[in-house]
Amino acid sequence: MSLALEFTFGAWIQVLLYAAVTAAGFYNYFLSPIQHIAGPPLAKINVLWLTINEMMGKRSKSIHREHLRYGPVVRIGPSELSFSDPACIKELYSQSTLYMKTSRYKTFGAVNDTALFDTQDREDHREKRMMTSAAFSSKSVNEVEPLIME
Repeated sequence: MSLALEFTFGAWIQVLLYAAVTAAGFYNYFLSPIQHIAGPPLAKINVLWLTINEMMGKRSKSIHREHLRYGPVVRIGPSELSFSDPACIKELYSQSTLYMKTSRYKTFGAVNDTALFDTQDREDHREKRMMTSAAFSSKSVNEVEPLIME
Protein backbone atom coordinates (compact mmCIF):
# COMPACT_ATOMS: atom_id res chain seq x y z
CA MET A 1 0.00 0.00 0.00
CA SER A 2 1.45 3.37 -0.95
CA LEU A 3 1.83 6.26 1.48
CA ALA A 4 -0.69 8.33 -0.48
CA LEU A 5 -3.45 5.80 0.13
CA GLU A 6 -2.89 5.82 3.88
CA PHE A 7 -3.68 9.53 4.20
CA THR A 8 -7.30 10.45 4.66
CA PHE A 9 -8.82 13.46 2.95
CA GLY A 10 -8.69 15.41 6.25
CA ALA A 11 -5.02 14.61 6.68
CA TRP A 12 -4.28 15.94 3.17
CA ILE A 13 -6.15 19.16 3.99
CA GLN A 14 -4.04 19.55 7.14
CA VAL A 15 -0.82 18.97 5.22
CA LEU A 16 -1.80 21.47 2.52
CA LEU A 17 -2.85 24.06 5.11
CA TYR A 18 0.43 23.61 7.01
CA ALA A 19 2.41 23.92 3.78
CA ALA A 20 0.54 27.09 2.78
CA VAL A 21 1.03 28.73 6.18
CA THR A 22 4.71 27.74 6.23
CA ALA A 23 5.27 29.04 2.69
CA ALA A 24 3.54 32.34 3.49
CA GLY A 25 5.59 32.74 6.67
CA PHE A 26 8.81 31.95 4.81
CA TYR A 27 7.97 34.50 2.10
CA ASN A 28 6.97 37.18 4.63
CA TYR A 29 10.12 36.73 6.70
CA PHE A 30 12.78 36.17 4.05
CA LEU A 31 11.52 37.32 0.62
CA SER A 32 9.12 40.21 1.27
CA PRO A 33 10.12 43.59 -0.22
CA ILE A 34 10.12 44.96 3.35
CA GLN A 35 11.95 42.00 4.93
CA HIS A 36 14.95 44.21 5.75
CA ILE A 37 12.93 46.46 8.08
CA ALA A 38 13.37 45.62 11.77
CA GLY A 39 10.54 44.48 13.97
CA PRO A 40 9.36 41.67 16.21
CA PRO A 41 10.08 38.33 14.48
CA LEU A 42 6.49 37.09 14.83
CA ALA A 43 5.21 40.33 13.30
CA LYS A 44 7.28 39.66 10.19
CA ILE A 45 5.67 36.25 9.69
CA ASN A 46 1.96 36.89 10.24
CA VAL A 47 -0.58 39.21 11.87
CA LEU A 48 -0.63 37.24 15.13
CA TRP A 49 1.71 39.60 17.01
CA LEU A 50 -0.40 42.65 16.18
CA THR A 51 -3.69 40.81 16.77
CA ILE A 52 -2.62 39.60 20.22
CA ASN A 53 -1.52 43.09 21.24
CA GLU A 54 -4.74 44.55 19.85
CA MET A 55 -6.92 42.07 21.74
CA MET A 56 -5.02 42.76 24.98
CA GLY A 57 -5.48 46.52 24.53
CA LYS A 58 -1.73 47.04 24.25
CA ARG A 59 -1.30 47.90 20.58
CA SER A 60 -0.07 51.47 21.10
CA LYS A 61 2.23 50.61 24.02
CA SER A 62 3.67 47.60 22.21
CA ILE A 63 4.34 49.55 19.03
CA HIS A 64 5.93 52.36 21.06
CA ARG A 65 8.15 49.81 22.84
CA GLU A 66 9.24 48.39 19.47
CA HIS A 67 10.08 51.90 18.23
CA LEU A 68 12.29 52.36 21.30
CA ARG A 69 13.97 49.04 20.48
CA TYR A 70 14.24 49.24 16.66
CA GLY A 71 14.03 52.94 15.75
CA PRO A 72 11.66 55.24 13.84
CA VAL A 73 10.49 52.63 11.31
CA VAL A 74 9.22 49.29 12.61
CA ARG A 75 7.64 46.36 10.82
CA ILE A 76 4.50 45.49 12.81
CA GLY A 77 2.99 43.03 10.36
CA PRO A 78 3.86 41.09 7.21
CA SER A 79 2.94 44.10 5.08
CA GLU A 80 2.52 46.85 7.69
CA LEU A 81 5.00 49.44 8.92
CA SER A 82 4.81 51.95 11.76
CA PHE A 83 6.57 55.32 11.58
CA SER A 84 7.36 57.40 14.64
CA ASP A 85 9.32 60.19 12.96
CA PRO A 86 7.16 63.34 12.46
CA ALA A 87 9.20 64.14 9.34
CA CYS A 88 7.47 61.19 7.63
CA ILE A 89 3.99 62.68 7.97
CA LYS A 90 4.21 64.99 4.97
CA GLU A 91 5.69 62.32 2.73
CA LEU A 92 3.13 59.70 3.73
CA TYR A 93 -0.03 61.81 3.95
CA SER A 94 0.35 64.65 1.43
CA GLN A 95 -1.72 64.72 -1.74
CA SER A 96 1.38 64.21 -3.87
CA THR A 97 2.46 61.07 -2.02
CA LEU A 98 3.36 57.92 -3.88
CA TYR A 99 1.95 55.83 -1.03
CA MET A 100 -1.72 55.00 -1.40
CA LYS A 101 -4.16 53.83 1.24
CA THR A 102 -4.69 50.10 1.32
CA SER A 103 -8.06 48.37 0.98
CA ARG A 104 -7.96 48.00 4.75
CA TYR A 105 -9.25 51.58 4.99
CA LYS A 106 -12.52 50.44 3.42
CA THR A 107 -13.51 48.91 6.76
CA PHE A 108 -13.74 52.41 8.22
CA GLY A 109 -16.07 53.83 5.60
CA ALA A 110 -19.75 54.33 5.43
CA VAL A 111 -21.97 51.94 3.50
CA ASN A 112 -22.62 54.54 0.80
CA ASP A 113 -18.90 55.32 0.34
CA THR A 114 -19.13 59.02 1.23
CA ALA A 115 -16.35 59.23 3.84
CA LEU A 116 -13.26 61.29 3.09
CA PHE A 117 -11.04 59.25 5.42
CA ASP A 118 -11.38 55.94 3.60
CA THR A 119 -11.36 57.26 0.03
CA GLN A 120 -8.57 55.59 -1.92
CA ASP A 121 -9.02 57.11 -5.37
CA ARG A 122 -6.97 60.32 -5.68
CA GLU A 123 -9.53 62.21 -7.73
CA ASP A 124 -12.46 61.27 -5.46
CA HIS A 125 -10.39 62.21 -2.43
CA ARG A 126 -9.48 65.58 -3.97
CA GLU A 127 -13.13 66.38 -4.69
CA LYS A 128 -14.28 65.38 -1.20
CA ARG A 129 -11.44 67.31 0.41
CA MET A 130 -12.39 70.44 -1.53
CA MET A 131 -15.90 70.26 -0.04
CA THR A 132 -14.58 70.22 3.54
CA SER A 133 -11.34 72.21 3.32
CA ALA A 134 -12.93 75.59 4.17
CA ALA A 135 -14.11 74.27 7.53
CA PHE A 136 -10.55 73.29 8.44
CA SER A 137 -8.75 76.42 7.28
CA SER A 138 -6.73 78.36 9.88
CA LYS A 139 -9.27 81.19 9.77
CA SER A 140 -12.23 78.88 10.44
CA VAL A 141 -10.45 77.01 13.21
CA ASN A 142 -9.43 80.30 14.89
CA GLU A 143 -13.03 81.55 14.70
CA VAL A 144 -14.43 78.41 16.31
CA GLU A 145 -11.70 77.96 18.94
CA PRO A 146 -13.28 80.31 21.53
CA LEU A 147 -16.55 78.35 21.28
CA ILE A 148 -14.74 75.07 21.85
CA MET A 149 -12.77 76.47 24.79
CA GLU A 150 -16.01 77.52 26.62
